[in-house]
Amino acid sequence: MSRLDILDAAFHYFSADDGCHDHCATYVFDSPRGQAPSTSAIVAQLGDRAAHVPELARRIARVPGDLDYPHWVVDDTPMSSRVTVHDLDGGMWQDVETLLGALKEDPLDAARRAWDVHVIRGSSGAPNTTGTPTVVVFRISHALTAGMGASALGRLLLSPNAGAPTPLPGHGAPTRPRELAAAAVTGALALPFRTARFLLARQRTRRAYLGSPSALDRPKPRPAVRGNADPTRHRVVHVTPFEPGLLRRRGLSVTVLALTAVGLANERFLAEFGEPIPTTFNAAVPVAVPENVDWPAANRVITTKVDLFTDEPDLAGRAAAIREALAAAKQRAIDPDLLRWALAENRVPAPLYVAARRKQRRHHEPNHGLRATVGANAVVVSVPHGPNDLDLCGARAVFSGDFPMLTDGHSITHGFYGLGDAVTLCLVACPDTFPDHRRYAEIMTTAVRDVAAATPDAS
Repeated sequence: MSRLDILDAAFHYFSADDGCHDHCATYVFDSPRGQAPSTSAIVAQLGDRAAHVPELARRIARVPGDLDYPHWVVDDTPMSSRVTVHDLDGGMWQDVETLLGALKEDPLDAARRAWDVHVIRGSSGAPNTTGTPTVVVFRISHALTAGMGASALGRLLLSPNAGAPTPLPGHGAPTRPRELAAAAVTGALALPFRTARFLLARQRTRRAYLGSPSALDRPKPRPAVRGNADPTRHRVVHVTPFEPGLLRRRGLSVTVLALTAVGLANERFLAEFGEPIPTTFNAAVPVAVPENVDWPAANRVITTKVDLFTDEPDLAGRAAAIREALAAAKQRAIDPDLLRWALAENRVPAPLYVAARRKQRRHHEPNHGLRATVGANAVVVSVPHGPNDLDLCGARAVFSGDFPMLTDGHSITHGFYGLGDAVTLCLVACPDTFPDHRRYAEIMTTAVRDVAAATPDAS
């Protein structure tokens, strides 16, 4: 049976309460020498590829009474029913961004389908295109996979030679629907034992971690800045693709350069309001769990905190300091004692988790104003989308992106997505709680270029 781990199930349980957590892997194709691909041709290509990817033939089914975590069951929805075509009829790139923002306000119901595709046609002025652009948005439930998995699935649909699919971690064969009742009975009978095991393991592993030297390095709360408000459900996005090679630097990863640019952009943005940036300014960065670590969830990601050294005026020196801080943060994130504690926490029985979360949401009052402190001032996600060889019925890919979710305390998030040597900046903001998002996007774009200019070339 294919039972969801708590980390995956959490994305599904409360998507209606917390807003859209789905991936919106976006690919922009250009047809410089002819007409854009027809809708029927696009559906045929995607349907032919998806038929050979087992992970795309499943949806979520909840266990009766939530006595256990949900299971993946077979979903045989035809491709034609998964594709929505948006004809902008002469619209501009800003209209595409508006539509992408609307998709981020509309969470998938993975109990109905765990993924779908939106095709945007009829626009003009898309960056880096010379002909007729076609935008493909591959929406995937976060319960199904993390960002790297979404990238892998997107490549299976759009690579010219997809090859045999590699199974995603955390997925077994789909559960048969009649087995869900048996899972509920087992969950009810095992609840006392599972609860006792969970409480004992949590207490033991928490004590072991807090008594270890690594616990002394845990990040402390930081003073909040503009953007550290709880968002409403409204979303806007800004997409900026950069020229190939701009963020290819000797000894500095795209993530390090992105973090350097985020710190610089916030420094300049806050200065426009007469507000100094705190020297403690930091960012939350999702990092992949190493393959040699036993991790039951499909979302093999741990979020760590990285200082951005905004008191260092030299950008090259700042980037070098961030590189070291990021490496140390990754080591903290996979500390064996911390991982054992995290795994123990994740053994909480489903009825206890669901009840606790419902109680928390009932008493949760969003703070749409500025908080006093936050765990991290910014959120930065960096995901490679692989080589730039993607093909849509003969149209060539020019850039790709995705849109990190907003969470409590974060009304703006930053995504950096690479396709070949080109990197695209994707900002997601809540216009109600971060109204200056357009100005911030301008400052952020300039900051990326300034960081690239201030750091050594790779050649």
